[in-house]
Amino acid sequence: RRMELCPGDELPNFDGRRVHGGSRQDLHDLLFQDPRRTLLIAMGGNFLSNPVAASELVHLARAEFQQELRSRQVRLVGVCACSLSELRDYIAGVTHVVGADRKEDVDLSSLDLLVDQDGEFHRLLGLVRQNAENALEGLLPATLTVIVSHELIVEHVAATSSNIGRNFSEVLRLLDALSITEHFPQLGTWANWQAGGTEGVLIMPFDSEGHFLSKERCEAMFPKGHFEALFPWFRITPVPDFGVRDEKEGQGEDSA
Repeated sequence: RRMELCPGDELPNFDGRRVHGGSRQDLHDLLFQDPRRTLLIAMGGNFLSNPVAASELVHLARAEFQQELRSRQVRLVGVCACSLSELRDYIAGVTHVVGADRKEDVDLSSLDLLVDQDGEFHRLLGLVRQNAENALEGLLPATLTVIVSHELIVEHVAATSSNIGRNFSEVLRLLDALSITEHFPQLGTWANWQAGGTEGVLIMPFDSEGHFLSKERCEAMFPKGHFEALFPWFRITPVPDFGVRDEKEGQGEDSA
């Protein structure tokens, strides 16, 4: 059975090599050394000859996207299943393309990339075919996007076909939603919720012990107020004040 990664799991660990400098790096040590969420990007199979993967790296290296992550106090780490020399050659090629297009706001050297030389970390992520003896030869044509808490717990995971570019605007939306549910586990967000919207957020009907939240408890927990919509279990409240990033505010700020 192929390994699968799910929210609530501890992120698997591996000992990789950093593309810049070539030093060995324990992934858990890297992520645990600063109190931030991590956006982990696994490039999957065949990325070395995939223009889609190149476009993703360019987007991740853009100054604007890097600032979006810093404003949310999120660290970016990429993991690539290949040799160190292959990744360096690939980065050099992508850098040449970027230079030809004069994308002056792109700095690929800013990316923290780790090499999974034998592909076994990708196996732990579920990106290797079942029963494949050689992980590198059994890589699936898919990428993985993982959001990890400071405690190394997976908060979100999504697989994408390697010929379809990932939607990193959606990743930012997820990070904003996770900021709310981290501070207020009793809240949830609407489908297509966006930070800075006026629709508020949803009150989950049961607490962690399975008890239904009464009207009195909701009023105590969410002093901005709430109202029921159709059913007692469908209640809405304004977003509480705790410093969640508003899309209309804080542009250009660096709170990392």
